[in-house]
Amino acid sequence: MQNEQFLLQRRQKYFCEHVSEEIEEVLGVGVVWPQQAFKSKAGKVMDGAEKQQQQLFSDMDDTCAASGESADDGDSAAVTKVTKPDDVTETSEAQKVEPLGPAASDIAEDEVVYVIDSFSLIYQVFFAMPPMTGPAGQPVNAIFGFVRDIADLLQRKTPTHIIAVFDAPGDVFRHELYPAYKENRDPMPDDLRAQIPPIKRMLEAMGIRCLELVGFEADDIMATLAEQSDARGNKCFLVTSDKDCRQLLSDNVQMYNIRKDSYFDADDLHEVWGVGPDQVVDFQSLVGDSVDNVPGVNQIGPKTATTLLQEFGTLEGVLDNAETVKAKNRRENLMKGREDAMLSRQLVRLDRNVPIEFEWPSAVVSAVDAERVEALCDEFGFRTLRERLLSAQTKPTAAVWEV
Repeated sequence: MQNEQFLLQRRQKYFCEHVSEEIEEVLGVGVVWPQQAFKSKAGKVMDGAEKQQQQLFSDMDDTCAASGESADDGDSAAVTKVTKPDDVTETSEAQKVEPLGPAASDIAEDEVVYVIDSFSLIYQVFFAMPPMTGPAGQPVNAIFGFVRDIADLLQRKTPTHIIAVFDAPGDVFRHELYPAYKENRDPMPDDLRAQIPPIKRMLEAMGIRCLELVGFEADDIMATLAEQSDARGNKCFLVTSDKDCRQLLSDNVQMYNIRKDSYFDADDLHEVWGVGPDQVVDFQSLVGDSVDNVPGVNQIGPKTATTLLQEFGTLEGVLDNAETVKAKNRRENLMKGREDAMLSRQLVRLDRNVPIEFEWPSAVVSAVDAERVEALCDEFGFRTLRERLLSAQTKPTAAVWEV
């Protein structure tokens, strides 16, 4: 069990490295952890997710009261600029839904699939939320935050299919290529590790399909599902902020940022990186990734990578023409960095053919197992959230893609 000071430092580190970066991008101002409200330079709280955040802290108060703890409400968190396709139907009241079977969608084009990058979301809520304990004194903040996010997603986005993907324990095939892959990652805190099995139990009770496979990362499973979505013609939203998934963007695949309630497509990619989805792997091969310990090419940053790829098209084109680059240091780094660049390409390219045992009807949104959900909510001390889980599902809507 980590001591309180260590866990506080870990929360601050994660918040500063992951959550605050996104908030700064939205608001244009710095963030001081652990504020619950983020304001503009004029001091005015930005709106957008205020109602949702107020409900979150209401539920947190309810849960903490059951365990003898307290949660500081703070002000409402701020997000801005929400862009969404026409298939999204906002719901102000919970609606009852009849269980859906495999025939709920007659054709794949009518399907709206949300694929959850589970550990990414779980880490976010664990480090961003205050500690919470259940009736038995067990940690429950990650369970609460993650399940609350999934319930909101089901209610607000009304998907026809939902899938939660996980990283399986142990090394993946990339470690065979490069043993130092992700070696800088800190181990999972004990308080978080203890909450993973309960999270999976809750997802099962909610009727949500979970996927993981030893030797592969969650991103690879997401890539496989995205590839299948392209083949089937259904609309697929990848619930992640992981930049690796930008290589999966297509006419049928977008990324969804649950914190900003915003979508990211190929046009957005071109705006921020100046490349297309088919160039993302080469872009990352040049730039590298310090978080995953992917080497890239020395001193080649995003702007330089964009310029090179716009001129030469591909990684091979860049490396084959390295001697024509005018800037001396850049030219030398490219000429010396071929091996690292080609290795990096193998590390960042996602596997779109993971041999998962999966049939699409198994991911159709269906009624929750009310008895199991009630029992688990009692176990974790979730009173208000229990009622929302039992009534939050809404009828799936056909996909209408905004073009």
